[in-house]
Amino acid sequence: MKSLLLIAVTILAVGCGGKDESTTETKPVEEKVLEVKEEAKTEEPVAETKPPEIEKEELPPIPDKVTKEFVMNMWNQPNNETDIIKEIKAYVGKTGIWTASIKIGENKDELVNNQKAKRILKYFNKRYALWKVTSTTNITSYSAITYDFEKQKYHWWEFGEEAGVEVAAEYSGKLLDGNLIEWESVIYPLDGAKIILKEISKTAERIVMTGELLKDGQIIMAVKDISSWSEELPTSKNKP
Repeated sequence: MKSLLLIAVTILAVGCGGKDESTTETKPVEEKVLEVKEEAKTEEPVAETKPPEIEKEELPPIPDKVTKEFVMNMWNQPNNETDIIKEIKAYVGKTGIWTASIKIGENKDELVNNQKAKRILKYFNKRYALWKVTSTTNITSYSAITYDFEKQKYHWWEFGEEAGVEVAAEYSGKLLDGNLIEWESVIYPLDGAKIILKEISKTAERIVMTGELLKDGQIIMAVKDISSWSEELPTSKNKP
């Protein structure tokens, strides 16, 4: 049971987000009047230039069934950050290599089992964040995360292997305040169980997340995950 939880834990979401805060400078009334007069003299108003936005129709469709082969095919492509949708940038805005410190226990007050993990993040095909995660317990998993505009939810598909046994899971994510995300398993490899993962703080290079594994409505395991950005992608993975 502990290893089943680790497969989900090793790919906990990391990233940057937060709302932009802008400041407006207040000018004296006299300066404002002068500005209005100057604007009146202008014969041709200057058009505002805005960066182009990706239309939803231009995005590749999400397959009806996401498979391990689909995720692995994307992972084997170079990192490509061109035209990545802002919803994925809000989820995690910095590709590269991340390190994670994971504490696990029977409940949030008894997190006595310490684990480490290495996470590599790439972008692909305008809408996907892709992870490869390796834990110190020799568990490796690959994931794809995207945003579904029709359902207004995030989707996360994860595929791992332990002792020759393949394990798959699927999660649905809802956006909370401040670009934080709460994940809940839709498909989980432990019968009668589900996992809930919640980001509690997120900056450009650090994210803290807590999680609970529940079975028959009872908490049977808890986790706290602290992930930190470490370094840029190697050149071979970083070229579009």
